[in-house]
Amino acid sequence: MKVIIEGKLYDTEKATLLAKHLDRDKKTLDIGTRLFKTKQGYYFLHSVAGKFVRRGNRFVVLNEQIFPNEGKELSEWCRAHAPEVADQHFGGLIQDA
Repeated sequence: MKVIIEGKLYDTEKATLLAKHLDRDKKTLDIGTRLFKTKQGYYFLHSVAGKFVRRGNRFVVLNEQIFPNEGKELSEWCRAHAPEVADQHFGGLIQDA
């Protein structure tokens, strides 16, 4: 998926996949959220929440979105769903109490 948000191109095919949190059921395929990082260092979440339908020779998802994110919000998602990469990418955002 490609989308331009505030003058920046977010592309799931060109960005690096860092983590994913998937929920599966019989009516949909691979629904959930994936964390990506662009070559320029921007992070974004790619959310897939709809059913896949056939359009011609390919399947497309009916509801997918990209959420550019940074800072505490993204750190919290990563710690909840992908703790193995949280410290590597967001460790500097966590402070001792």
